[in-house]
Amino acid sequence: MKEKRENSELERAQRFLGKVFVLGETKYSNENIAELLVAYKNYVDPLDSDLDAIQDYVQEHKLWAGGHERDFAYRRTYLYKYIREKYGFTYRAIGEMFGGKHHATVLHGIRLHDDLSSTNDPVYSSITSKLRERFKL
Repeated sequence: MKEKRENSELERAQRFLGKVFVLGETKYSNENIAELLVAYKNYVDPLDSDLDAIQDYVQEHKLWAGGHERDFAYRRTYLYKYIREKYGFTYRAIGEMFGGKHHATVLHGIRLHDDLSSTNDPVYSSITSKLRERFKL
């Protein structure tokens, strides 16, 4: 099982580096697996820790719940936009991160964020200020 997992990780790293780290005409090869994995981990680890921090925040503040209070809704809205912009997740994938929210709910939240941000809404800015410090768009 461990060997299968390592092979899967290696294949993901090779695909990643095949797309990103093309140096002239040469690519990383199986001869320098250690370099390949280090470069891959350096790329993936920050992304994973950021997504973990978002998941922790969602759980800690119960943003997955169906609360319609402005405080909950605005914080969810900001995180929807952040995840969409930073990672390009689908609306459906973002909804799953928030306890199975419908993709249309996520789309509406992102549009609401855009509207409130463009008008510099003071209530929205106040509620999302700590999120904006931690998760910068």
